[in-house]
Amino acid sequence: MSFDEKRFLDPPLALGALKILHDVVPSPTYGPADREAARAVYRRYKEIGYAGVVTNLPFDNGYLDGPGNWKVLDSLLEAADDEGMRLWLYDEKGYPSGAAGGKTLKENPAWEAKGIVCLTGYGERVDIPLPRGHWRFIAAYVYDGTSLDDIDY
Repeated sequence: MSFDEKRFLDPPLALGALKILHDVVPSPTYGPADREAARAVYRRYKEIGYAGVVTNLPFDNGYLDGPGNWKVLDSLLEAADDEGMRLWLYDEKGYPSGAAGGKTLKENPAWEAKGIVCLTGYGERVDIPLPRGHWRFIAAYVYDGTSLDDIDY
């Protein structure tokens, strides 16, 4: 594959970054003004080089159970399509994202995400129990020092 300097310096919009916005969401009442307001937001970011928006549904009005919020999603998708922009909708109600305010794991607790955790302890002997939901150690390292501030990694 050869390097294309022109494409690197002026990439097509489809390869551009997505802007994280929490305020692009129109009102849950939904109407033509909401769609136009969302289009204006998309246009503003498109003009400065963004390829789309990353956003979430509002937490009020029932979140995923609120019929008004599905109208919000419709308006966001329509406005993004109108402007030729991408829309990445993510779940931001609760941590970690993807829990859908508890809905994801309510009927399927085995779907809980697993992750890597860094635990520290000080002293001649350190016992670190596995955190809830973690089932094995990946690695353990020992460094000289009495706190995180004086360790030479």
